[in-house]
Amino acid sequence: MEKISETEIARKGFLTVNLPILLIIFGSWFALMYSDYFGLQSCAIISCAIGWIYWEFAVDKWILWSLNQGIEKEKLYRIGKRNLLVWSEFKINKIAEKLNKK
Repeated sequence: MEKISETEIARKGFLTVNLPILLIIFGSWFALMYSDYFGLQSCAIISCAIGWIYWEFAVDKWILWSLNQGIEKEKLYRIGKRNLLVWSEFKINKIAEKLNKK
């Protein structure tokens, strides 16, 4: 297996997690604002909630992909924290445990 760089791991995380979240949050915020049904605060809360739901699934896939590439959990945590993808090791450890059970 070819060794993967930290830059590639971070780029994959940005392109599959952070960028779509930003597009989802701002896109849904503008769409909700144009509906004239919700206020500014409601639009912000709903948009962030939608983005957070996407994050739950997308970051799990990114962690799983990284672990399957042979990246160590500590290194993955360091990269994820630096790039605002994860904020605790718990999520990485939980996915690693599921991967080890298979």
